[in-house]
Amino acid sequence: MLTPEQYLEIERRTQHRSEYVDGQMYAMSGASLGHNQISLNAWRALVDQVDARGCTVCAIDMKVAICRKSSYLYPDVVVICGAPEFHDERTDIVLNPKVVIEVLSPSTQTYDRGQKFELYREIPSLAEYLLISQDRVHVEHYVRQPIGHWEYSEMKDPDGAIELPSIGATLKSTDVYHRVKFA
Repeated sequence: MLTPEQYLEIERRTQHRSEYVDGQMYAMSGASLGHNQISLNAWRALVDQVDARGCTVCAIDMKVAICRKSSYLYPDVVVICGAPEFHDERTDIVLNPKVVIEVLSPSTQTYDRGQKFELYREIPSLAEYLLISQDRVHVEHYVRQPIGHWEYSEMKDPDGAIELPSIGATLKSTDVYHRVKFA
């Protein structure tokens, strides 16, 4: 078992990314070309839409802290609106994400839908969670409701779009899957 402080000391010295959950450090495997393309396509599609609203979009290397669970996770894309709140002076761990996007890999999809989403739901600022498939057009969208539950919708239409009400943006399938080749 590692303390959060031990994890951060190790994580900040190494070239490899690892997540930290319940005292355990989990190495993250490398992403496929499709995974990277989808992450960067989603980032690109959101940047211009939310910049004027005072939101920042980060891809790949920004950690998110789940304080009540002493966990640190790496989303594929994170949107922060307003002033970012950081874990410490290093500014590499954000506390107040508004939207989190995960691109599903065969090895992580169960974790992303289950335990990881459970951890993200502990973040008071989080309003929307998206899971994007990398092997077909399929986006799962969760929106936090005022009464504490999450509303689910999905998009499978190659010409469809998902509205992100918390940030006033739209993610189009054609943008998210631009130049992605399915097996």
